[in-house]
Amino acid sequence: MEERRYLAHATRSVEESLRMLGSAPEGLTVREAVGRLHSVGENRLTTRRVTPQRVLARQFRSAYVGLLLVAALIALGLGERLDAALILLFVVLNATLGFFQEYRAERALELLRLLVPKKARVRRDGTEQLLEAAHLVPGDVVRLVPGDQVPADLRVITAEGLLVDESALSGESAPAAKDARPLAKPPATDLEARNVLFSGTAVVSGTAEGVVVATAGRTVVGELARTVAETPETSELARTLAGFGRFSMALTFVTLAVIFCVKYLLAPGQFNAADYLIFAIALAVGVIPEALPLVVTVSLSAGAHRLARKKVVPRRLSAIEDLGSIQVLCTDKTGTITENAMSVADVAGERTAVLAAALAAAPSDAFAEHQPGNAFDRALAAAANVEARAAAGSAKRVQEIPFTPERRRNVMRLQDARGNERLVVRGAPEVVLPLCAAGLAAGPLADWVAERGREGKRVLAVAEKAVARGEDTAAAETGGFTLLGAAAFADPLKRDAASTIARARAAGIQVKILTGDGPDVAGAVGVAVGLVARPEDVVTGAAFSALSSSEKHVIAHERHVFARVSPAQKFEIIAILKELQVVGFLGEGFNDAPGLKLAHVGLAVDKAADVAKDAADIILLNHGLHVIVDGIMEGRRTFSNTMKYVRNTLSANFGNFFAVALSSLFVPFLPILPVQILLINLLSDFPMISIATDRVEPEDLRRPAVAHIRDVVLFALVLGLVSTVFDFIFFGWFVRFGERPLQTMWFMGSILTELVLFYSLRTARPFWKGGRPSLLVMALTCVATAATLTLPYLIVARGVFHFVRPAPEWMTAVVGITAAYFVTTEIVKLAYEKLLGVRNGEHVHDVS
Repeated sequence: MEERRYLAHATRSVEESLRMLGSAPEGLTVREAVGRLHSVGENRLTTRRVTPQRVLARQFRSAYVGLLLVAALIALGLGERLDAALILLFVVLNATLGFFQEYRAERALELLRLLVPKKARVRRDGTEQLLEAAHLVPGDVVRLVPGDQVPADLRVITAEGLLVDESALSGESAPAAKDARPLAKPPATDLEARNVLFSGTAVVSGTAEGVVVATAGRTVVGELARTVAETPETSELARTLAGFGRFSMALTFVTLAVIFCVKYLLAPGQFNAADYLIFAIALAVGVIPEALPLVVTVSLSAGAHRLARKKVVPRRLSAIEDLGSIQVLCTDKTGTITENAMSVADVAGERTAVLAAALAAAPSDAFAEHQPGNAFDRALAAAANVEARAAAGSAKRVQEIPFTPERRRNVMRLQDARGNERLVVRGAPEVVLPLCAAGLAAGPLADWVAERGREGKRVLAVAEKAVARGEDTAAAETGGFTLLGAAAFADPLKRDAASTIARARAAGIQVKILTGDGPDVAGAVGVAVGLVARPEDVVTGAAFSALSSSEKHVIAHERHVFARVSPAQKFEIIAILKELQVVGFLGEGFNDAPGLKLAHVGLAVDKAADVAKDAADIILLNHGLHVIVDGIMEGRRTFSNTMKYVRNTLSANFGNFFAVALSSLFVPFLPILPVQILLINLLSDFPMISIATDRVEPEDLRRPAVAHIRDVVLFALVLGLVSTVFDFIFFGWFVRFGERPLQTMWFMGSILTELVLFYSLRTARPFWKGGRPSLLVMALTCVATAATLTLPYLIVARGVFHFVRPAPEWMTAVVGITAAYFVTTEIVKLAYEKLLGVRNGEHVHDVS
């Protein structure tokens, strides 16, 4: 095995590593970087590419295809070459259709992934730039802050309080401390390399600069990726349907085995075991919804395209189904309910001094155009006058203790031109004020803060303290500060925030705010958008933690705004909600990653921390609550159309299966031939390919997409009984005309009844109130109907499929029985919904 690239740098000094890589603290030049990119290639892990061969091979791995191939071999062994060729033709047609649809879906998903590139702060030509991580090359100098995912294997150049989450590599939950010192001896394991940052790990706290030593497949995680195959995630609906498919196959084979034995015992002299075996296999293939994977893939692919147009990118196709199932949506308020366009609305204390100190303590040069910092820093820079900017810009940053959700403050150590040093702390007033011993009176400022909070404004308190050179920063930040004042920030509500939350409530979606902001700010926003009636209804993280387990469960479900909650408290609230409901969680900080993984559906904005985006199922390119609600509606639309196919196919197939199997006991010939069964399957499923384009009823968008398989099965059995009755009517009517007329007319009736069944079951209401189907669905239905009515009249088809030319009175009977079947199905469907309180096999329940 090739020696890992970082080992050559772990025992060397920073200067030696830079020299080996042909780099410098200022980074590479753009020209050097471009040349190296051409040489080493992009910094992307090469996962298993979606190739046409791989997708085509997938089409032949199902049990249904195996059954057909067995039937073809048996037919060939009996000398029935035409039947064998026809069976193989159906296999090829299904495989071809599945290949084109699935390959297009896979390619679409690959393109969607490219819409969310990862970024890295890279120093090129001596200036920091925000570039795609894919463009990193060995020798690049990268800067990292809390929440960043390490984009390549790096040798640490500088580090301040650096802690890195390496659990992705080690499984160890405790973060690892990192620094720039060379190791005394080569590390025995990756975990001992304390001066190396590994690609895919995450910065928990502190800041660092590192030089790239390996990219892409040459990184440690790249080596692992070559030996570990990806495990695709599947939705709960897909897993349930797969289990039901296995149950259906078992039930089918048991039934056929019983029929097989009874048939032999009733007429052993007339029993042709080989012919009946082919018939049984074809009948088994006919009852199982083998097109379900194709229909699901096409529906999800179409849903992914529609979501992409709305700036919602699913990182896995099955997440679209899960998105439609959301009953509770947990979100922060910033950027989704509010504009995330901060402005300084008011300042307590001497304005210039407060703004200068707050800017000087910013983690980056907030007033520099190329590095705008966060929303607070941008607002401070916009509000600062020339004097404040000059004072902030003249201070040299010596050391920083970064902000974390637990600390709720950051501390910057500054040095002026004469070498004097001071600490500036800024953060939540309730955290900063207890650290102060002088300056503005804390009491009046606390009253000012409370008043701003009631107005829905967020407040940043600022204080400073002189320190001696060499004095420990961590020890000095614990107290003795002089309170300078505070700045109040306004973040206006989005214009559609209240209406979007009302729309969500009408759709059965509970919206809950989980924010780190204070209760006054959170309460003001909650009241404004209609989530709480009074600011007093807000629950703080501290109050929540003080509750008993049973009280937490009650509060988590009943209350809708939670303030001053830590990531751990968010996790706990999501875990409680998840016990009873399908939960979606919108997070963007690196500490939100556990909650994103825990939730049924994790959502992150494109500017979220890399770790959060990797943990999320859905990426939002357009920020705002309305985008999420639109996405949920799209998920419900996809789910609804998928369930249409399931209900329709199971109802028709079960009915037809039992009728054909039982009727074979009463005649000395096969009531319908294997090739005819396969043709029925092909023509009846043909319009279902376009089901993703069908219109969805408003009622289906007003409730979460939750499948109750037992109800679906019960519904299918009830409607299947109706199908069985009418199949026996076809049998009883046409059996008197002989073998070929029965087979021909039952073939036509089976397809026509299944086609009209779709137009009944696509809505829970009377069919004429269900809205017009999509043009594509109607067009393909017309094609399938025309083929069904035309084939028996064609000489070639009569020879191949063993049809006879239908007499006019036979056609009249088929049309009449089909019409009666449609009317009966409508009556049974409406009675079923009224009596059992379900919609087409799905529970109707209120989750608001």
